[in-house]
Amino acid sequence: QELLKREPIVNYGFLKYLGKYEVKRAALCGGSCAAVFGFGEERFGALYSRDECEAREVCRVFEGITDLAIEPAFDWSIKAALDDRTPKSVLHAAMLYLPEGVQVGEPSGDVVEIGVEHAETVYMNYARAELVDIAYIRERLAEGPAVGVFREGALAGWAMTHDDMAMGMLTVLPEYRRQGMAYDMTLALIRKMRQIGELPIVHISKDNSMSLPLVRKLGFLEICDVMFIS
Repeated sequence: QELLKREPIVNYGFLKYLGKYEVKRAALCGGSCAAVFGFGEERFGALYSRDECEAREVCRVFEGITDLAIEPAFDWSIKAALDDRTPKSVLHAAMLYLPEGVQVGEPSGDVVEIGVEHAETVYMNYARAELVDIAYIRERLAEGPAVGVFREGALAGWAMTHDDMAMGMLTVLPEYRRQGMAYDMTLALIRKMRQIGELPIVHISKDNSMSLPLVRKLGFLEICDVMFIS
């Protein structure tokens, strides 16, 4: 943790994993570290490294794992982490955070908290469903925070947090887009994050031309690239 805390925002997720899951294996080399965590019947890994040679050394602990988070990520990160293995799926994203002093507006009164009863709707409409399963969605809805907007009695949009406490899974069903719903849900989730003492952080795909301008408008600052590999 001492090494990771030198860059506490970049390593926000890694530090959350250390507090939440059992560490199965870990490795340290110079200024780089990697760990494999227990996650139900599966295992996943996390890598922090700014040096390719060091990364190759610590990534030896990743043999046999199914999922991997790399923060920060570079052009060489996948090769260092997987060697000759080919990933099934890679989410390359920008990591942004909202500084403490940045104020945000009030969301509309349409935004409410949502729970596990909406897990199937969230999962079936999640653009990156290949990276998670419905059990993960249920867990995130149960642990929260998670917010949504209803139209005609049905869930029309939602935003929630991942297990590293990054804000994410922002979704508005196609027929309800361009009504300001995503903006209001983002405002509401930021406020809830701050109420529980969490730093608002997002991981947004590099090709997401809608969400990146939204969070930048709110005052989020980009700090590094990240990758989530399956």
